[in-house]
Amino acid sequence: SPVAVLCDVKPSTQLRKQFVHRTPAQRATQAAPKIAFKEVNTAVKDFKHTGMCHLEGGWPLDVDPSKIDQKQRYQRRVEKEERYLNTLGEMVDSNHHYLKQNSSLDIYEEYFQEEEVEENEDEEEEKGAGAKSSSDSLSKPVKLATDTPAATLLTVFKDPKSDPNSQRCANYISWNPSDETKLAAAYCPPLSSENPSALSMSSYVWDVNNPNKPCFEFSPTAPLTCIEYNPKDTSVLIGGATNGTLFVFDIRRGSRSVDYSHMENSHSDPVYAVSWIQSKLNNEVVSISIDGKMVFWDVRNLGEPMESFNLEITQQNKGYFGLMGGMSLNYDTSYSSSKFLIGTEQGIACSFNRKGKKKDKIERAYFGHHGPIYALQRNLFFNKYFMTVGDWTARIYNEELKTPIFETSYDSSFLTSGCWSPSRPGVFYTTKMDGTLDVWDIIYNHERPLVSVKLSDSALTSINVSSGRYVAVGDQAGSVHFLELSPDLSNIVDGEKFSVDSEKKELVEMFERELNREKTLEANRIRAEKDQKRAEKKAQDDDEKKNERDAEAEKKRQEREAKLTELENSYLNSLKQVDETTNNEVVADEEEEDVDAEENEEDEDAN
Repeated sequence: SPVAVLCDVKPSTQLRKQFVHRTPAQRATQAAPKIAFKEVNTAVKDFKHTGMCHLEGGWPLDVDPSKIDQKQRYQRRVEKEERYLNTLGEMVDSNHHYLKQNSSLDIYEEYFQEEEVEENEDEEEEKGAGAKSSSDSLSKPVKLATDTPAATLLTVFKDPKSDPNSQRCANYISWNPSDETKLAAAYCPPLSSENPSALSMSSYVWDVNNPNKPCFEFSPTAPLTCIEYNPKDTSVLIGGATNGTLFVFDIRRGSRSVDYSHMENSHSDPVYAVSWIQSKLNNEVVSISIDGKMVFWDVRNLGEPMESFNLEITQQNKGYFGLMGGMSLNYDTSYSSSKFLIGTEQGIACSFNRKGKKKDKIERAYFGHHGPIYALQRNLFFNKYFMTVGDWTARIYNEELKTPIFETSYDSSFLTSGCWSPSRPGVFYTTKMDGTLDVWDIIYNHERPLVSVKLSDSALTSINVSSGRYVAVGDQAGSVHFLELSPDLSNIVDGEKFSVDSEKKELVEMFERELNREKTLEANRIRAEKDQKRAEKKAQDDDEKKNERDAEAEKKRQEREAKLTELENSYLNSLKQVDETTNNEVVADEEEEDVDAEENEEDEDAN
């Protein structure tokens, strides 16, 4: 039968507006019976990237590639050949055709953009012009690039030598300074582990493009607690171990360490932080531990340290006295080549000056935390301000004040680590014991985090940021979570960074305002303390004067009593003497009478 059009329905804009998009739903059915004994998944394939370095080749035997004049003569001879010219002409024609196609077609053209605009206009008309929320009338300090800032989990690097019964902790993360696709992770057993020696001691370098298998493995003789790339030579890394020793690794020379420190000259407790410091040959490192020592090393000779200092405050007027254990370390060459920030086990942040002239190298102590400081870092845009993370809060200090100028609200979960964003001055990150990553933007909202992402059921232990766009977070189960931040948090769009001058201006104004407020409060506190001391001294002086008066009165009273006692004693003595004299006279009279009586009797007898 011939083909005929039975119905022709013309498009209608009114009907299109009434169309309702249905939520996508999928449903699978299987009519055939299930015959398989059990269900299985396809095997996971491990991919390995290999390559070769092609330096020179393809030259005739009579041409020496190491000699430039021979290569140039051969090139000039080939360029004159007719075959070369014909081949080049054919290639130009084909490339010219493709270039014309690229010029005539816009491969970045956005389709259906007008329809999206119409739908947005219809939605605004339905809401009504008068239904404006109160938040629209408020001026926001920062205009976000997207409506919903987000941190997207891209992949997870799992410890290949971990199992549910023996898990290791991803305790430290360090990004490769020259290649943001590589990161080193230090793995160590948790403190609560019953048999840590039975666990693996390996740590790894991961490639973000291949999460199935680490691209390099470190094999130290003790588990690593921290690891850092050399900023000048990324093939060399320094690692601190649980037994207090340091290991130097060179990726070009294999997985084993090329040198290590001796136990008798190392820390007596685990190395909690290690850092490369500025030197002429980039061969010096510093390490800290909770044994209270800060040790400087030369990686060319780890047998004996260069210098060793005690993290000790010897002056009573600094608010603390005694030895402190080091938990975290920050070294910023843009601020000073000899000053360090140290977070201690006692909850005190210290400014340490290696070249200080005084015996006490700790120049200033900062207070506020109720427990150990697990992380601290200077702001990468304003290095006079630094952040500390400990107990249930993150605090921001200015180096001029001992008290924080800003602190987050107390969280229900313990904070474990944190760092600043390298691309936005007002953004920082904190990790928590409940497995949550918080992203803060203190300009946009300083009361609660802008983004909170639940990454793991285990506690998060470490965090590090690469270029502001990618974040690596380690947890207690041995996994490293790799996340990508949205453009409004990273300030990076299509690989390009935008200017943050306006944000820097707003942030420095906020910092200065809070700094002045804290200085005023500090001055009032100092004045109140002085008034209190003055009042206490006055009360003490009054008490002393009163005590002196009472003592003088008591002394006079005692003198009077002594005089009265003396008079009474003298009077009694005089009375006693009188009585004795009287008694003596009476006795003498009686004796005389007796003698007279005897004489009379004798006279009578004689008569």
